[in-house]
Amino acid sequence: MLAHGVLVICVDEFGPLNLQPRPGRGWFRRGHPARQRATYTRTKGIRHMLAALDLTSGQMFYRFRDRKRWPQFLDFCKQLRRRFPVGKLYLVCDNYGPHGKAEVRAWCADHDIELVYTPTNASWLNWIVRHEVA
Repeated sequence: MLAHGVLVICVDEFGPLNLQPRPGRGWFRRGHPARQRATYTRTKGIRHMLAALDLTSGQMFYRFRDRKRWPQFLDFCKQLRRRFPVGKLYLVCDNYGPHGKAEVRAWCADHDIELVYTPTNASWLNWIVRHEVA
């Protein structure tokens, strides 16, 4: 925790994520690997990861969701507030539409959370972006 009960947390959404075949060892019988094309039909859909990086401790928190719209972002904000119940939270985020939704801003204002937006085209200022998997 930083001085005076203030905590800075960087948040971002990653995705859509899906399973992709990777070269290497597997659990299949030698010489009989189960293969699937990279363009196979994803019958179980895809997932999105909402992640938060606590700049004080370097700890990462994340949740997987089917979507990354404003209700999921608001739920993630609520989870962060439960994890850090006291003090002011500063959430550093980009200008993605769900972050600025009226319902999200109102809930955050009522629960001592301030959304801090990175400048447009400067998402690299958000420290969590460097943790993205290429």
